[in-house]
Amino acid sequence: FHFSLYRKEIALGIPTALEFFCWNASNLVLIRFLNGISIEATAIYTLTFGVETIVFAIFSGNSRATMTIIGQKIGSKELKSANSFFNTGLAINSGILIWFIAIFSIFPKQILSIFTRESSIVDLSAPFLVMTALIMIPKSINVITGNTIRAYGNTRWMLFSQIIGSILVVSCSFVLIRLFHVGVAAIYITLFTDETVRAIINYIYYVRKYRSTKEVLNLT
Repeated sequence: FHFSLYRKEIALGIPTALEFFCWNASNLVLIRFLNGISIEATAIYTLTFGVETIVFAIFSGNSRATMTIIGQKIGSKELKSANSFFNTGLAINSGILIWFIAIFSIFPKQILSIFTRESSIVDLSAPFLVMTALIMIPKSINVITGNTIRAYGNTRWMLFSQIIGSILVVSCSFVLIRLFHVGVAAIYITLFTDETVRAIINYIYYVRKYRSTKEVLNLT
């Protein structure tokens, strides 16, 4: 029994657990705000979010594959190759998204009709499915960058950026819904803002921390 092994794994695992806790907590707050608008608002978000999870599963799987390969390259001290796989993963995610954005934009009602028979909900949800497709652009960048940072053994940074995102989501949605009465669109505006801000922050951090010559030499 070596306690140091457990301590190291717990130190890496707790930030990741708290990261997902923050994400789920902020998502529950969004649903609470939607319930305050109408039942239809909650139905629209639930329906579009459900469709989005199908696409998310695909590019998230690719992002996890990228994380695994990068982790292997880091372990074998092939850091330049590790960074090249980040670009590869980002390119694959972009290809996946281009295809799905086109499908969601051309056939929004047909896609939504697969999951509900309520024509009124389908009509109301169609524009928001297109907005959901646009949200996936920064989201995919955020996911691939986040998994790359985790591949370097850094889980604390992703917790930090998620805390920023959760605060942004709750505060922005509160202002848009409660003060400016924007309605359902406020949720999608908030999510797009959150994913974009975190994607930029995480990408800048990754480039400065793990792609600079100085840091590569230190890791080697």
